[in-house]
Amino acid sequence: MASAAQDQPPVPECNARETYGCYVPAAPEPGTDIPEASVNFSMRPSADNSFYIVAIDQGWFGDAGITILPEPTGFQATNDNAIPLILNGTNDVGAMYGGSVVQALPNNDVLKMIMLTDDFVGYSVWADPELGLKTVDDYMAEGQDFKEALHSALAPLVAEEAVLATTPLSDTRPFIDITFEMAGYGRPELLLLDDPDNRVMAQSGRVQFSLPTSASAHLEFSQDGWTNLVSQQQIIDNAEGADKEAIGPLIQTVGVMANRNWVEENPNTTLRLVSVVFRTIEAIMEDGGEPGGLMSIAVPFINAYSGMNLDEAGLYEVYTRLDPLSPWDTQGKYFEDLEDPRYYRSSYSALIDELVETDVMPEGFVPDDAIWAGQIFATLKWYREAALSEIEAAQQADLSDAQAELLSSAEQQFEWFNFLDAYRMARGVNDAG
Repeated sequence: MASAAQDQPPVPECNARETYGCYVPAAPEPGTDIPEASVNFSMRPSADNSFYIVAIDQGWFGDAGITILPEPTGFQATNDNAIPLILNGTNDVGAMYGGSVVQALPNNDVLKMIMLTDDFVGYSVWADPELGLKTVDDYMAEGQDFKEALHSALAPLVAEEAVLATTPLSDTRPFIDITFEMAGYGRPELLLLDDPDNRVMAQSGRVQFSLPTSASAHLEFSQDGWTNLVSQQQIIDNAEGADKEAIGPLIQTVGVMANRNWVEENPNTTLRLVSVVFRTIEAIMEDGGEPGGLMSIAVPFINAYSGMNLDEAGLYEVYTRLDPLSPWDTQGKYFEDLEDPRYYRSSYSALIDELVETDVMPEGFVPDDAIWAGQIFATLKWYREAALSEIEAAQQADLSDAQAELLSSAEQQFEWFNFLDAYRMARGVNDAG
């Protein structure tokens, strides 16, 4: 019953420049035990950058042989230090917005996105309800077309002395620039504030217009009764003609970044870590947001970390509507469907073009210089097919008790998206026969 399967996945297709390199899979480790590894892992203070607390709390990283350091919950990074701490090797892996990794390309060839976890479509321009302003929807209900309504709704933000409070990071700039350009305006005056300070100043009346960066912050502005003048989803849904071609930078994905040197030294641990994240996303999507479920684990940590005040239902809304997580079976939108606006080479090429046009970065960069997530997904897909083949072969065989137990473990790892070790275990069953 010896296995005839190829033992090592092929090198995935990659068009990165030589200096920036590509992900190269390693052979699976010999034997069937899951190797132990420690990973210095960082999160960021927003809901979609800290859902990993669920996997840490439930011991799911441990199921893949991974110990998250520093114990007990990894490193709680800030928006300012998350990237520097990956670049200098203090942390190996961390949550990050993909656009920030792309923007850092001129300064390093080390930072790589190894997974895309969610689409951010939660941006909105909020106005203090005391102003009594009309929204895009209000103006459209009065008979204006979308661009006319957008022009009318945003007029107060370009008035003298008006300022829009938003993050010091670059995350919101494409939305701001594209939205105001569609409205017929230039970029408004910005007041740069992190989300917690933005909210405090809004609550105290010192900010009248706000565009926070995290989905959880947008949800809180909604719950506070602020006026949603226009949303990112409205811009995407209503763009036509040349505007439709220009909205590529609005297709924003968040995920997991890593230090290239760590990935190259630990290619299989990289696969295992990504598999745990897929397991976590699947479990969160099935949770429903009811008290007592996984959201009850996440809410206290995320609220304390980010300064938010979400309940289980609100956090679940972030993960399913504002920052919709992307389970395994939807990842093709990023890496395989060339017509999908979220296809990574299209969306990140549009972002690079925007950054070049605004003199944020020079010409010459391509998405694969920073995005290794597609190559890692392709490698996991290879292991999934190989594992399934080995499992099906073993299921047809007459197994000893020890072989049956090992096959059961392989099936469990497969269910948990750890296709590498599912393959190793199932192959071990077949090779023993």
